[in-house]
Amino acid sequence: MKPDTNLSRRGFIGGTMLGGLAALSVDPLVMAQALVTGKKPEDIQGHGIPPGYVNLSSNENPLGPSPRAVEAVAARMFGVNRYHWSSTPDPLEVLINTLERKHGLPVTETTWDNWEEVTKNRRLALSAGSSMILHAVGLATVRDKAELVQAQPAYFDTAEVWRRFKEEEGADVKINYVRLTRDLRHNLNAMYERINDNTTVVVVTNPSNPTSTVVDHDALADFVRSVPSHVTVFIDEAYIDYTTDPGYRDAMHLTLEYDNVIVSRTFSKIYGLAGMRVGYAALSPRLGRKLSLYNLGGPPSNLGLYAAIAALDDHTHYARSRRSVAEGKTYLGAAFERLGIPYTPSDACFVLFRLGDRAESVFSALQERNVWIGDAMWWGLKGHLRVTVGTPDENEAFINTLEAVM
Repeated sequence: MKPDTNLSRRGFIGGTMLGGLAALSVDPLVMAQALVTGKKPEDIQGHGIPPGYVNLSSNENPLGPSPRAVEAVAARMFGVNRYHWSSTPDPLEVLINTLERKHGLPVTETTWDNWEEVTKNRRLALSAGSSMILHAVGLATVRDKAELVQAQPAYFDTAEVWRRFKEEEGADVKINYVRLTRDLRHNLNAMYERINDNTTVVVVTNPSNPTSTVVDHDALADFVRSVPSHVTVFIDEAYIDYTTDPGYRDAMHLTLEYDNVIVSRTFSKIYGLAGMRVGYAALSPRLGRKLSLYNLGGPPSNLGLYAAIAALDDHTHYARSRRSVAEGKTYLGAAFERLGIPYTPSDACFVLFRLGDRAESVFSALQERNVWIGDAMWWGLKGHLRVTVGTPDENEAFINTLEAVM
């Protein structure tokens, strides 16, 4: 049910009728917009975008980056004429060692005498954004007669590499898409059934994009344990920091227990460094050496390295970002229920909702009013839209505009 504001709205309508309906007849949605109280797109100034736009399309951190990360970049911006190894200590080594400690991986401190041997046996690899890791996994596992298994719909950058090899190079490969369960979760049993001697990689996006659902950790661990050793299990954990269960265990430990597991992470989401392009993967030394042949993006920039180091140390900003998303999901869920819109409870920083046949027209109408969200049709979810959780003002402006255009 909508809030009981009928009396005030009737008064508004009556006054409008007396004052002249022609002013509102140019665009029927002007009337609807006028009936909605609260924030609108023109009232909004989001972090990192021009005023008047509500950009909830790319799962970025609406609070912006950590202030410590901004300070770190500002303090070193005049040193970009130097490579990372020209600094002491080397920020690349500092970030790697910090992440190794964070995830309980063996710490690999290098010297001039041991760096070649140490780096060859590391269990952590940096990249210029986690997208490069997804691409590298695709490049490292594609070959003639090979097969890939992944959920459908789900984020498909690795499978897209395979598709392009098939299209551009004529590679004889097969991509096995496995439909999600009825509650939009990975069907691990069905995925396991699609594995055979030709399978080289299985992709698990957890939490999944665009559905926002998470795989039970014990079920994921059992799945990894059952997958044949010749198959690489690639787990993309870009949104793991937003899981609703604060005690949820991530998959990092599986990279220590199994030689065929890769887990990727990114600084683009909860850490607010999407424009800095910092990503990383935990994996066995064997897979690390293999992926290094294809990680064409190289390590992050110096400024990205310093920003990531500072962001990891800003626990206040991390907690505030997580809390902001949790509160935003509560607000959006309540609004969807009030509007009678089905949605999926989220373990990520976005919410998937279903409008059926109205999805395309609503999506276009929102864009026309400077509200940008995601069209889940891009992932094969017809009739669904995906909205990133924004600031309270952005969330309110989105809901107000959504209600106006529906």
